[in-house]
Amino acid sequence: MEVLMLVAILGIVGAAAGKALMAMAKIPGQTDLSYQLETRLVSKVEQIRALPFDSVAVGSPNSTLSDSFTISNTTYPRTVTVDFADGDGNGSADATFKQVTVTCAGRSISTLISK
Repeated sequence: MEVLMLVAILGIVGAAAGKALMAMAKIPGQTDLSYQLETRLVSKVEQIRALPFDSVAVGSPNSTLSDSFTISNTTYPRTVTVDFADGDGNGSADATFKQVTVTCAGRSISTLISK
C-alpha cells in the first residue's frame, strides 16, 4: 500500500514538474519576440528622426510612414502617429514641435522632433 501511495505522489509531482518545464521552455521565445518588436519600434523612430522636419506630415495615423514587417512568418502592422506638441510647456501645441508615436503589437514608443 505504501508503494502505491509513493508511486501516486511521484506521478503527481512529476506531472507538475513537467508542466513547469514546458512553461519555462516558452519564455526564451517570448523574450526574443519582445526584443525584436521593440527593436523594430526604435528603428522606425530613428528612421523618422533622420527625416527633415517638414517632410514628417502630421496625421493620425500617418499613412506615409506607417508600414508592416514580418517576424517568424507573422506580419505585424506598425502604425505611426504624428501630432503637433507643446514643446515650450505653455500648454498649447507648437508648429515647431511634433510628437511621433510608433505603435506595434500593443507596444508603443514616442519622441519629440523639432524644427
